[in-house]
Amino acid sequence: MSYRIKTVISMTGIPRPSLVAWERRYAMLTPHRDANGYRVYTDDDVEFLIQLKKLVDSGLAISMAIRSLRGVTPQESLSTHAVGFPTTELRAAMLSALLAYDRSGVDQLTRELEHLSFERAIDEIYLPVLVDIGTAWESHTITKAQEHFASAICREHLLGMFHRLGAGPADGVRVACATLPGEHHDLGLLCLAIRLALRGCRVTWLSTNLPFEELATFLAIQPQRLLCVSAGRQPSADDILAFAATTAGTIIAVGGPGAAELEARSTDSCWFCADLPRFWARWTDVLRGHPVKIAPVSDERPPPP
Repeated sequence: MSYRIKTVISMTGIPRPSLVAWERRYAMLTPHRDANGYRVYTDDDVEFLIQLKKLVDSGLAISMAIRSLRGVTPQESLSTHAVGFPTTELRAAMLSALLAYDRSGVDQLTRELEHLSFERAIDEIYLPVLVDIGTAWESHTITKAQEHFASAICREHLLGMFHRLGAGPADGVRVACATLPGEHHDLGLLCLAIRLALRGCRVTWLSTNLPFEELATFLAIQPQRLLCVSAGRQPSADDILAFAATTAGTIIAVGGPGAAELEARSTDSCWFCADLPRFWARWTDVLRGHPVKIAPVSDERPPPP
């Protein structure tokens, strides 16, 4: 994963003049430059800078802070140094605190997450915790109140990440995220919105349960290159394809559990994405100027294997 300096500044809280001056004076990092000449930072660079910022904020001089981190180079993973125990244990502790309604405990554990990049916090903490909560809810081993409390806290933290990124750079490719009519589960989509902002997109977060006519009105006022929608249950492919046909210039990407069975209905302007890697592959091709060409399929569903 790579980030431009604008995103790194948002993620770490280090002002741009300070970051550039520290790099020049102390040679603490050597970010490479992309084809357009922009500085590009890695996940490990970001973790290094987050740890450095915390030391400086605690009162340590920048030179001393850098020296204290010399034994942990940016090429190493800082998670074992920055977090007092492995992320598997942190994840388990977070789940226990959430199910115990222990807000202060969750807040304390969240401070440990400040040493992780947003991407790692999502992949190693929040998404696994949310999967565990969903599984426990489906098996009736936790109450509705526990599920609501845990989901609300996770949503609060994820929205905090999104807002710290400023919804992505102002000059980024325009992307909007919403859930389909009747769909109130948005945490997976919120994680995607954060990833899109980290990758330089300008993301508008529309939240849940938006009717097609409301989405159409929004797109008429605020044109977007991509509209990501989430479906927990299998949506009507015909309704979505009909909607996509009215949104010229905007690709509709449908994700979530309900989209997996509809992938064969995908078109060039409407993607039913079974998983995140397939979405990224298609979106990356679009950004590179090579739109995905998806062969049309008949309305008949193929027989089961």
